[in-house]
Amino acid sequence: MIWFLWIFLLQPGNVPTVPSASKTDQLDAKTQWELANQAYQNGEYELARDHYEALVNRGIQNGDLHFNLGNAYFKTGQIGPSILHYEKALHYEPFHADINHNLKRALAARANAKSDPNADVMAERIRKLMYALPFNLIFWMTLLLILVSGLGWTFIVIKGMSPQLRVLIGVLSLLSLLTTAMLLFQHRVLNTHDRGVILMEEATVRSGPSPSEEVSFSVYEGKRVTILDRTNGWLRVRLSNGYNGWIREGSVGII
Repeated sequence: MIWFLWIFLLQPGNVPTVPSASKTDQLDAKTQWELANQAYQNGEYELARDHYEALVNRGIQNGDLHFNLGNAYFKTGQIGPSILHYEKALHYEPFHADINHNLKRALAARANAKSDPNADVMAERIRKLMYALPFNLIFWMTLLLILVSGLGWTFIVIKGMSPQLRVLIGVLSLLSLLTTAMLLFQHRVLNTHDRGVILMEEATVRSGPSPSEEVSFSVYEGKRVTILDRTNGWLRVRLSNGYNGWIREGSVGII
């Protein structure tokens, strides 16, 4: 019962969303969106970037906006911010072919792409598995599987069932565990901001949160990192190879 109530708390309606704008603001946002798209089509990429950024600063968040903003940054040669916004777009549309394609192009365009591999292959495979289905669908699938398997085990205890039905209920129970794991993963990603992208061409990582601390290593534009801690304008970050240290907060864009 506790498990059921906990799953209910994760229902789609409880996922944080951006506050809706007023009707006038929505009209203004629509106009700005159209101006941004027109500027991009005309090759005015810096102007398009500024319009898209203005929309983000107004609290508008969706896959199309971050994808277009990533494209505008890529066209202006700003690889780090382009990777940041492609990653943000993937939050909303994880299997969008164009977003994934352009993200790969941006990663390959980094100055140190060959000598500085970006992400652990296994971690990427796990992320894709966890995003195999949309959050809403996973939620209702999990709820249904828990109800069916719970009723099944109740009948087994009270009346007994054939071995074949017991195997079926067991399989449904395992599936409910898998979908619960997927639900937890997506819910965590939607509610935490512990991943980032290096925005500077080169940033220094130190052994502590102070400019007087020893330099541990350097990271380059577009490098994806995991954020472990925050203090006084510094972030403690970890790379995919396990290296970690402290970096200026302004050097990292939060995904």
